[in-house]
This record gives sequence, C-alpha cells and structure tokens, in this order.
Amino acid sequence: MLTISANMSVGYSLENAVLRAGKELALLYEKPARIFTEISVIGHQLQLNIPIERAFLEMYERTQDEEVGNFTTCFVTAKRSGGNLVAIIDEISHQISEKEDVRKEIETILSAKKLEFSIMQGIPFFIIGYVQISFPGFNQVLFGNLLGTGVMTICLAIYLTAIYIGSKITNIEV
Repeated sequence: MLTISANMSVGYSLENAVLRAGKELALLYEKPARIFTEISVIGHQLQLNIPIERAFLEMYERTQDEEVGNFTTCFVTAKRSGGNLVAIIDEISHQISEKEDVRKEIETILSAKKLEFSIMQGIPFFIIGYVQISFPGFNQVLFGNLLGTGVMTICLAIYLTAIYIGSKITNIEV
C-alpha cells in the first residue's frame, strides 16, 4: 500500500503505480510470497485492461482477508467519488500497520504469559518432589492417612481445573 501511495505521490497514475509496486515488491519478496503473487495478478489484469476496482475486488475474493476488504471498500469508494487517493491509501496503510503492530504486541505478551503458565504447571510437582527428597516423613502426613489423601485429592482436582481454565485463557486467537 505504501509503495503504491509513494508511486502515486511522485506522479504515476494509479494503474502505473500498481504496476511499479509489483516490480518493487519483486525485489523485496521471494516469488512465492502472497503479496507478490497478488500484486502480480493485479498487474496482469491491468495489462488486460480490466478496471483496477474489479482487480482489487477479485483480490479480496481470493484472499478473504479483512484488511484487504477494508482497503478495497475504501479504495473503490474513493475512486468513484473522486477523493484524494494518495491521502486515502496513506491513511489506510497506516491504520493497517498500526493494527498489525498491536496484534504483534498482543502476541508477544501472550507468548510470555504462555511460558509463565507452562512453568507454573510444573511447580507443584517440583515442590512435592523437593519435599519428598528433603523431608521424607513430611509427605507421609499428607498421603499416609485418609484425611490427608482426601485433602490432596481435592487439591489435585482444583489444580487440574486451574490448568484447564489456564489453557482456555492462553489459547486466544489474535
């Protein structure tokens, strides 16, 4: 998007800006990259005299991506109404990049919490093992009679419930 906007800022028409962006993306991305493929398809459609609005709409139909849909909707509306395409494309690009930054930040925080959760899952077993090795008679009180076994069974049920709830919380799709 920013490449298209920059090309339009220096005087290229929208169609030529898209074709030029395809050439620039070929230098940045490897051939199988999705963005390169989609811009190449749009460039090919433009060479076949297919209107650019239709090319972007078809790209949205192929990708079914929310950002592509938002961009396409704003782009088609601005193109038809005669709005300032450079400013609109710039604004949409900045909004998409901000949204991507927020998504990456959320994923980073979530991955840290997943690591903490994984560590916290093993701590009770570590503590029980440490107590068993250091103070062998202490666990006899917990597991050697009916009351201790009942209390530890309840604790185990609470622990397993906490693990289940924690795994549901950390399995968030961003």
